[in-house]
Amino acid sequence: MSDPYDTSGELPLGDLERGPSAKFPELGDKYAGMITSVKRTPQTDFDSGEVLRWNDGSERLQTLIELELADGTTTTLYAKGGKYEAAKGTGASMESAIVAAVKAAGGTSIRRGDMLAIEHTGLGKVSRKGMNAPKLFTAEYRLAEPANASVAVDSLFTD
Repeated sequence: MSDPYDTSGELPLGDLERGPSAKFPELGDKYAGMITSVKRTPQTDFDSGEVLRWNDGSERLQTLIELELADGTTTTLYAKGGKYEAAKGTGASMESAIVAAVKAAGGTSIRRGDMLAIEHTGLGKVSRKGMNAPKLFTAEYRLAEPANASVAVDSLFTD
């Protein structure tokens, strides 16, 4: 069985380069742009750097989405899942909000070249004493035109 994190062969530089992470300190904070990269990576413990695991031993994953913003800069979204009840405002986990937006746009996957807007729209109920309220989000997704759209042969010639 191969190790998906083994970099002894080759590691594209794109896997190491990404913009600063998106910050959402206030309700209403929003990022919008074109998706330039998407990948799934394991979540890690903030203090120890250890990979977080579920009770069954499998890795807890997150989705990293890099956006190119209107000003040409990039930012990376660290989208995690979860089910939260809103205590203030509305929304869902970032990953759930993005999935709902992709489906609403008629998409079946998160793709480079598509447009994504994500907004911090609420706070969830605190699950344990001493923890921060989870941030809730809403998202909008727009599919890009197909890069290699085909044209019917009949439309190439006129009589």
